[in-house]
Amino acid sequence: MNNINIVCLGGASEVGRSCVIIESANRSIMLDCGIHPAFMGIGCLPIYDAYDISKVDLCLITHFHMDHSGALPYLINRTRFKGKVYMTEATKSICYLLWNDYARIEKCMHMMNKMKGSRNKNEVGENETDEYGNKIKRGGVYSSDEYGSEDNEDDDYYQSYICEMGDGDIKHNVLYDENDINVAMKRIETLNFHEHIEFEDVKFTAYRAGHVIGACMFLVEINNIRFLYTGDYSREVDRHIPIAEIPTIDVHVLICEGTYGIRVHDDRKKREVRFLNMITSILNNKGKVLLPVFALGRAQELLLIMEEHWEKNTQLQKIPIFYISSMATKSLCIYETFINLCGDFVRHVLNEGKNPFNFKYVKYAKSLDSILNYLYQDNNPCVVMASPGMLQNGISKNIFNIIAPDKKSGVILTGYTVKGTLAHELKTEPEYVLINDKPVKRRCRFEEISFSAHSDFNQTKTFIEKLKCPNVVLVHGDRNELNRLKNKLTEEKKYLSVFTPELLQRLTFRFEHSDHVVSLGQISQHIRYLARRREVLQGKELDAADEINVVRDANRGDAIDAAVAIDATDATGATGEKGKEQSGGRPPPEANTNRGGEKLSDRNGEEKTIPNGVDAIIISEPKAIPIMIYAKDIYEYTNLKTALIDQTISIKFPHKFELLYHMLRGVYEETHMEDGDSGSGNGDKGGAVIFVQDVKIHYCSAEKVISINWLSSPVNDLVADSINFLILEFLDTMKNNNHLSICNEVTDDEIYEMIISYVKENYTNVERFSKVELKRFLLENSSDSPEKGRKEEAKDAYEDGLDNLKNDQSYSSGRINQMDHNKMEEEEVDLCEDHDEKSGHRDRMKKFRSLDKILFDYIAADASLAMSTDEEEPVVRVLNGGMLYEILKFEVKDNNNKDVNVYVDIDNREVICEEVTILLKIREILKNIEESLLPMCF
Repeated sequence: MNNINIVCLGGASEVGRSCVIIESANRSIMLDCGIHPAFMGIGCLPIYDAYDISKVDLCLITHFHMDHSGALPYLINRTRFKGKVYMTEATKSICYLLWNDYARIEKCMHMMNKMKGSRNKNEVGENETDEYGNKIKRGGVYSSDEYGSEDNEDDDYYQSYICEMGDGDIKHNVLYDENDINVAMKRIETLNFHEHIEFEDVKFTAYRAGHVIGACMFLVEINNIRFLYTGDYSREVDRHIPIAEIPTIDVHVLICEGTYGIRVHDDRKKREVRFLNMITSILNNKGKVLLPVFALGRAQELLLIMEEHWEKNTQLQKIPIFYISSMATKSLCIYETFINLCGDFVRHVLNEGKNPFNFKYVKYAKSLDSILNYLYQDNNPCVVMASPGMLQNGISKNIFNIIAPDKKSGVILTGYTVKGTLAHELKTEPEYVLINDKPVKRRCRFEEISFSAHSDFNQTKTFIEKLKCPNVVLVHGDRNELNRLKNKLTEEKKYLSVFTPELLQRLTFRFEHSDHVVSLGQISQHIRYLARRREVLQGKELDAADEINVVRDANRGDAIDAAVAIDATDATGATGEKGKEQSGGRPPPEANTNRGGEKLSDRNGEEKTIPNGVDAIIISEPKAIPIMIYAKDIYEYTNLKTALIDQTISIKFPHKFELLYHMLRGVYEETHMEDGDSGSGNGDKGGAVIFVQDVKIHYCSAEKVISINWLSSPVNDLVADSINFLILEFLDTMKNNNHLSICNEVTDDEIYEMIISYVKENYTNVERFSKVELKRFLLENSSDSPEKGRKEEAKDAYEDGLDNLKNDQSYSSGRINQMDHNKMEEEEVDLCEDHDEKSGHRDRMKKFRSLDKILFDYIAADASLAMSTDEEEPVVRVLNGGMLYEILKFEVKDNNNKDVNVYVDIDNREVICEEVTILLKIREILKNIEESLLPMCF
């Protein structure tokens, strides 16, 4: 018998300070840890004193809203809590901003309360400013965000005020400070959606909850009993947040929000039309529109809606939209950082190359002072979005104080409100409201158009139906709303057990733990065989008849029709989950067993390995004994319907099939190719077949078509998708490189051209040199080379001849004309040839001297080039035919971003480079090019 309790330290029959405890005999888990938005100080915390906090092993935070996370720094620093804390990365980042903001505003509020009670009321005037330029008002403060103040407020300044008032250390006057927040941040661990985490005997997983960015719901499993805590969730289609997920696993207890009770949201499009029409009406009347929002969440959704409306209506584009928040820039950075968590609308805009949060018509302001002049001027229409969303304090409350007497202006509430806040009071449309202890006549228009990302009745009912959970605990809602929701659900769903606990009320769930499952089909004979083998190996005497039965059971191929009850203390009892039955012995050949096992000795002292279990499926139904069965026997022995999905994709493939085989073999280990007539045994004829694991690729050479065929499964689907992607990439690559012919036998010239094409696309300073010229250059510049001596003599003679012709005055034009014409022509030809040779020599000197010594060492040792034995006129001889005799040179950036020369000799399949890492990298590239003939493989 498993007894698991649920205790609410906050958030039961109320909205605020959400804090739910799930406890078993030896584990305690806290879900959320928030503060109440209508109160300040200790009164806003969950009731920690009523529970032994030192017993809590885990604290799981669903999202960053302060009514779900705001008390966590207090829990970590001011209580005996020593457990672990988990939340998503986005939630952690935003919590840091909100907690610091709350800590600042709490200091300010504490100071203002002390000032109100001070005997000397002249210390600070009614509307004075301090030395930092911050406005100070009795009973209120110009704050900026959810519960926060402006960035330019100096904490030390306010701390000095508090100390002067006689309270000493500020730590005793606030829930937590910046140091407490930093300590809390170090304690927090993050997790991803769908990440499974095990903490001793507790397992938990995070699922998307919609609501705000990073929000999640937690599936917690204790003693094989699963609880799903939704936190705040929404399945309404949104612009910037995906809808909440519904876990596909069985849940025993659902702890669900009931914020809106039995109320149903209007159609989303109709609400947007009402919202925009209301704004347009006020603006056309030269009024001002106040939208109280929280700094993060609905604010971004409303900004997206208004930006889209302003873009379509040119007459509105000159009217500003002010977004006042000290965290405006920071919140924008957060959404840009975690934009992968946003919805389809945002990702679609992003795919078009635009930043969806770079608003064209929205003006950001960090403080109220920057727009005060605009607000006090008549006939200056504008839209002002400010926090907090319930007008309980801060900037939004002060703006309302300004526009409340103006009948041309209006306030639109777009979110949920809590009793005790000014926003909730406005729902009654009172003639006077109390602001900073002063009555203010309200003449402005008021409208409530909810865009709150909380579940309504229809969403809650559908969520429970799809989850098929028999037990529901309703939290996070007004008492009357929760009771109405409870009655409505039990009326429509007779099988449901619905609970609406009060604060500190203990709910106890008792679950009977079944120690047995029923085995059906061939697994029955397998389990019987394992049990008998265990008895044999443990030394129990069996008579001859028993031993014959053991052998006979092992050799039987038919299924056992009768069900066998077996011990299954480790079974989870979940539909569709795999269970393991601890048993012993060697299974029959057809049995599918897990690897590893327990070693036992038989009567002869020989060690035998007992497999740890069997791969099977456990099927459970309410109030029925679970069934353990092989997957292949489900159709025959149960009423469940099973199906196999045979999938085929056909693709035009005009290239040689072997190219595809070589490419796939380089990616997948289990790859082989067979002839179509004899390979698969499935009747495939007329082409070869490639097998990649359990995926078959058939090639029809007549139609030039390949067919990818597989039986659907998670692994096979993944492999087939990746093969399809590789083939499409291959076809696209070959289309872009259609100047390269692909034939049955690829020559070195074609490989070389592919290498050159790749190098030119990816590297710089690409040059091609003849190895013969390089060898000749070495000979010419060798110190003992006769070739060098001969060239130098020819050079000197040529230059001397030119000088003599210029300086010899006896050579007149008439004399020259009388010279032997043939001889003159011969001399001119010789001089020209020597001049050309000299010019070529200089070009080679200039071009080759920049090359690395390692290349010349390689050329000097090249066996395919040799110097002739003719001492009078040595030349370079080519020893082997059919080669390219070229060196490809290019530059590659090293780790220090410096250019390094790389040389490729395609004849010898060799790479020459002084940097070893670059050499190995280029060598691998060449190998891939030659093996697969695919530039895409690089």
